[in-house]
Amino acid sequence: MSNTIFTMENALSIQKQNLKIWNALLKQEVYDGLSKWVEQKNKTAERPEDIVRGQSLEYYLDNLRSAKHNLLVEKMIELKEIIADVLNKHPELETQINAIASIAYDNANIDTDIQDCITAIGAIEELAKNKLQNEITR
Repeated sequence: MSNTIFTMENALSIQKQNLKIWNALLKQEVYDGLSKWVEQKNKTAERPEDIVRGQSLEYYLDNLRSAKHNLLVEKMIELKEIIADVLNKHPELETQINAIASIAYDNANIDTDIQDCITAIGAIEELAKNKLQNEITR
């Protein structure tokens, strides 16, 4: 058993090493968010144990993934609902809706999947709006 005292300096040194590794692994915008979170946590740290490092950094990333996954699920549900609504009102648009929706989710990158769902939702809403305007002008 070691008699080494764990100090703020030790904790910050470990944190710095951990952040170097994460900087090499993460996209810049994700790392920037992690760095800002670390800075906020460091400002309130009163003891060495309060300095975020190791497992705490991984929890931050897990929470970020979870939040993005939840947003993707929300957008996919919204997309499914709008598809069902528009198809119910305008079944003749099925081919066009399928073409739009088919690009909405490829499971390759969660950020692009979220954006693709948002884009598909907007495109289907626009398609339905145009269909309605065409019917009104006839």
